[in-house]
Amino acid sequence: MFNAPGGTISLSATTTKTGEVKLSWSATGTFTAYQILRNGSVIGETTERTYIDRLAIGACSYQIRGIVDAAGNYSLSNVQALTVTVPTVQIAPVSGGDWLALPYTTTDIREVSVSTSKSVTYQQFLGAPLPVGVIGEALSKSVQLSCAFPYRLQADAAKLEALIGQLVCVKDPRGRRYLGILGSMSHVSSRYYLSYNLTITPVDCEEVDL
Repeated sequence: MFNAPGGTISLSATTTKTGEVKLSWSATGTFTAYQILRNGSVIGETTERTYIDRLAIGACSYQIRGIVDAAGNYSLSNVQALTVTVPTVQIAPVSGGDWLALPYTTTDIREVSVSTSKSVTYQQFLGAPLPVGVIGEALSKSVQLSCAFPYRLQADAAKLEALIGQLVCVKDPRGRRYLGILGSMSHVSSRYYLSYNLTITPVDCEEVDL
C-alpha cells in the first residue's frame, strides 16, 4: 500500500529517576492522532504532543507515527534511543500512580524466584503400564520477591499492602520487568522492621494504551 506522508515530526525523549520516559514532539502539517512506538511496537495513541511511557526498561528506541487521514497515511518522526534504568526495585499499578521504591530486604542478597509450569493431564489406558501425558498449551508463571520496611516507613508499607489484587509493574536495576497480578503477600513484624513476601502472577497484559 502506497503511503502519502502529511508533514514532519521531531521527537525528543528524556528519562526520569523512577524509570519513566517522557516523550514530546513538534509537528508540521495536520495529524488526526499520534501513535507511540517503542522498539517497533505501538504502545499508545494520543492526540496530544506529549506522552509518558511508565513501563519502559532497558534499551528502548522510540518513534512517533502521525496519522494523516482515515486511509491510514502517516508520517514517522526521527528515532530517539536511550537506556532506561532504575536505582532500586520498584513497584506501581499499571493503571497509574506513584512508584514505590523497595530498596530494603532482610537478607544481604535480594533473590527473585520465578517458577514456570504447564498443565498436564494424565490418562490411564487399560493394559498400559504407564499413563499418557497430555500437555496443555497454557503457560503459568509465578514471581516471588521479598522486601522490608523500617518502622519509620510504615506509610510505605501501607501503600504496598494497598496493591494486593492489582495489576502491577515491577522493575529492577538489572533491567528486568514483571507485569502481573499481585495475588498474595505475607508479612512478618519484628522489632526493627516489617518484612514482606510477594507473589506476582504474570498475565497476558495488552500494553497498548488507546
